[in-house]
Amino acid sequence: MSTFTSEVRPQVLSMMDVFKDNNFRIPFYQRDYSWGNDEVGDFWDDLMDVFNNNQNNHFFGQLVTFEHADVQDLIDGQQRVTTSTIFMSAVFNIASDIIKNNKLSDDPLIDLKLLQRSIQKSIRQNSQTPALVLQAQSKSSNLLQNYLIGLFSNQIEITDEYKNIEPIKNINNAYNQLYQYVQTLIKSEKTINGRINALNQIFNSFCDKFYVSMITAPNRQDAFIIFETLNSRGKDLAPSDIIKTHLMSLSSSQSDEQSEDEEKFQNKWNFVSNRLSKNSNSLTKFIRSYWSASHKLVMSRQLYRSISNYITTKNEAESFLDDLKELVDLYNVLNSPRQTKNNLNYLEDSYLTDMISILRSMQVKLYYPIMLAMYRRGYNPSDMRKVIRKVLCIFVRHRMICNDGTNKLETGFSNVAQDIWNQNTVDVNDIIGELNQHLLKSSSETKANFNVLQKEGGSAGAKRWSLTYLLFKLYQVDQHSDFESNSMYDPDINLDGYKLIRIGNDEVADEYQNYIGNWTLIEPQLSNIKKIGLIDALKRSDLNNNKYLAQYIKNHGNQWTVDDIQSRQQEFSELATMIW
Repeated sequence: MSTFTSEVRPQVLSMMDVFKDNNFRIPFYQRDYSWGNDEVGDFWDDLMDVFNNNQNNHFFGQLVTFEHADVQDLIDGQQRVTTSTIFMSAVFNIASDIIKNNKLSDDPLIDLKLLQRSIQKSIRQNSQTPALVLQAQSKSSNLLQNYLIGLFSNQIEITDEYKNIEPIKNINNAYNQLYQYVQTLIKSEKTINGRINALNQIFNSFCDKFYVSMITAPNRQDAFIIFETLNSRGKDLAPSDIIKTHLMSLSSSQSDEQSEDEEKFQNKWNFVSNRLSKNSNSLTKFIRSYWSASHKLVMSRQLYRSISNYITTKNEAESFLDDLKELVDLYNVLNSPRQTKNNLNYLEDSYLTDMISILRSMQVKLYYPIMLAMYRRGYNPSDMRKVIRKVLCIFVRHRMICNDGTNKLETGFSNVAQDIWNQNTVDVNDIIGELNQHLLKSSSETKANFNVLQKEGGSAGAKRWSLTYLLFKLYQVDQHSDFESNSMYDPDINLDGYKLIRIGNDEVADEYQNYIGNWTLIEPQLSNIKKIGLIDALKRSDLNNNKYLAQYIKNHGNQWTVDDIQSRQQEFSELATMIW
């Protein structure tokens, strides 16, 4: 890796000087323009502070570039530079609108034309070397650049050619937002001269009083090092964005043109990114799960540092990308196992898919590294099913019943995944043995905690699913068994067709309301207990467990007491260690 040299040039520049003295190009591997309403709104608020003399100037952030053939490749700062260009196009077009819609004397007309000429001189959009060239989407065309240039001719409409390109939509939204901000500002002036003065003042506030720290490196590698150092804590960029830049730096050549290796790396990254809807946060989570399986468990903010320490060559970067390509579809299945037919059938094992669906419904993701490692090492679905069944048991005992934190589970699952990935543990029984030894709560501890276990229930989400799952499995194996199938997703078992109700409400002390022994599942049409009556509702239910409860309460003087709840809960605690 190269070291910094005396040729690294730091400068502090006004935005006028930034555009006047440089020709920027955004490389193909940079992320697309992504600023939304919040970021554009923050930009305008900062500009208003300067415009209203609330502050003398504004630090607009950093730019990192490397220079070649009189062009600066913009490695960091493209969102700010692109927004600046969009802002100047809005000012330029508003000046054109004023000229077009008003009869002006020579003096204000000259002022507006000087303003437009200053913008044209800064942007140079019609020259061979424009001030900013956006990244090309393909070798044959650059639709982003064409749209950006068109803004200065008031070609704002998103045509069919542009309608499916997300960064063009973002540019369009930013333009419309800034255009409206400027229009609203100048229309607060009652006279044309006042509006022209305000337009000039807002432009000058930006060009003369916004400044950046620009670091120009002598080569691309040094520029990448500076960029990574400035952004490695991930405050402005998602860790996946910084990781991408690191990978691309390992593939890069020093020539101006995109090399075959760079294009290959870019295509592989795009494949993974597209599978995750180009969402940087989803990419970060996926890479973190992969890294937890293959190398080391780290927090998201530490992810880039860890990866950049291990992946230092082109071959290592390519292997990393190949792994991501192989595993990204499985990651999508883990996140949404029943979303599409392809996801549903991806693992070719309905019970394995069921268990993943149950874990997903309870928002459990800690085990992802184990699944990624087993899939990467070619385990068959039957073996995966055995391991994930154990994972489910561990989670239920550790988290749902004993209510312990997840740190131990996350670390433990990652360690097991790494043993699988590195083939230190190969036999599926050894994997289960490792899980049992390090993570499975004892039966005595599980029983003791279940005896006092409470759940809030809820009408939707993980809380509802957790309690529904517990009752479903308990009802499966107790003496009044209702559900013969092992699958919560059997077509004949529609758990969405049941609601959670407390057996005793007003009659039971508050501290026992949420005990598991006080909960049951009942059909929605019977859930209005106050109207139907508890015993009649339970008696009319299709569930044998509810019919038994109805008879039990009737036989005990229509009373449901704390002792009844505790007795039922103790029975459940015995069953819990059999099930999990």
